Amino acid sequence: MESSQYIRCPDCNTQIPFDPHELIRGTRFGCPNCSVSIGIERGSRETVKNALDKLGELKRDIGKN
Repeated sequence: MESSQYIRCPDCNTQIPFDPHELIRGTRFGCPNCSVSIGIERGSRETVKNALDKLGELKRDIGKN
């Protein structure tokens, strides 16, 4: 995964690797331990995308200082 990050499984607490950009595109990611699936509902994707874009801007601004 290009920009893989991790989220804890809500069921068994195992680290689930995911790519935030793929998550926004609708990809679901499964827990390697218990097969719980995580994803973002279609109606929330734009909100999450906007938040990630703003986070990226903040990181770039901080890096300039």
